[in-house]
Amino acid sequence: MLKVLGKGDWMIASVYGSMNMEERRKLLVDLEKHCSGNLPLVIGGDFNCVISQAEKRGGKRFVVSQGSKDFINFLIQNYLHEFKTMGPKFTWCNNKRGNARILEKLDRYLINSYALDMIHVAVVKHLSRVASDHCPLLLNVFKPVKFNRIIRYEEVWASYFGATALVRNIWSRKCRGDPATALNVKFKRTLKALYYWSKAKFKDLNILKDKLKSEILEIQREESDGDLSLDKLQVLRFKINELNITLARLNTSWRQRAKAKWMEEGDCNSSFFHAFANSRRCSNWISHIKAVDGTVSEDEEVIQKTFLDYFKHKWQNRSCSLDG
Repeated sequence: MLKVLGKGDWMIASVYGSMNMEERRKLLVDLEKHCSGNLPLVIGGDFNCVISQAEKRGGKRFVVSQGSKDFINFLIQNYLHEFKTMGPKFTWCNNKRGNARILEKLDRYLINSYALDMIHVAVVKHLSRVASDHCPLLLNVFKPVKFNRIIRYEEVWASYFGATALVRNIWSRKCRGDPATALNVKFKRTLKALYYWSKAKFKDLNILKDKLKSEILEIQREESDGDLSLDKLQVLRFKINELNITLARLNTSWRQRAKAKWMEEGDCNSSFFHAFANSRRCSNWISHIKAVDGTVSEDEEVIQKTFLDYFKHKWQNRSCSLDG
């Protein structure tokens, strides 16, 4: 147990997986006992297990063994996520030469959904192998970066009658300039108005959801003690319908944030989908970049300059000819 400043208690586990499958299975069973809690959990170390052909080079061809299946099931059943990595793809080498040389990814860091919610962006670095046949692993947690928010259209806005009136009101305002400029101004103005209008709405949805649940529970308690009047029964039906609409709106909003195209209408607005949306932070985060000359850098200024130079070159003026 580790107390993290400003983030409460965390469970940290350092593991070594035996080469024996039965011993590894016992380790996974022991770890599973600590995965059922509601505390942030980080597990790191040598699991001595490869789960795909992409994690192995050289030696015998990879086959999904029972040990691999056990480890995959352990990850799925306990909702454990693996960090984005930097450095060498493989973390272990048998240090032999030629065709006898084998490289595998045996070491990794795993976190549960509670830890994923607490961490803004994190990367695991595979450091160089020097004194061991394994790469040391370094977990690097980045501080939240402030940036200008990009305003995007939210599907959930279309479910509100008030959104139509707001768009009509903003769109009817006059704009100066040529038609193209006026259209662009109208788009920006309308999107901005919808964004600030929806901020309060989305916040209210969570409050409304809890309020409706509480009110429905109270009426159902009354019903268990005695019959409900027709008016009270009508109120109960109305509140249940309102709760379903509220949950559907929250569901739509989280689905768009998670970009989960496979998510069916009616899937629960659960912590799993919240974690799925939050996990996109790490995948969208550029922690390092490889320049044209092959050099890799983690410096923010170098990353920005590399992108700037690339697109300057890509979109520079070029002489074109329309002659056939």
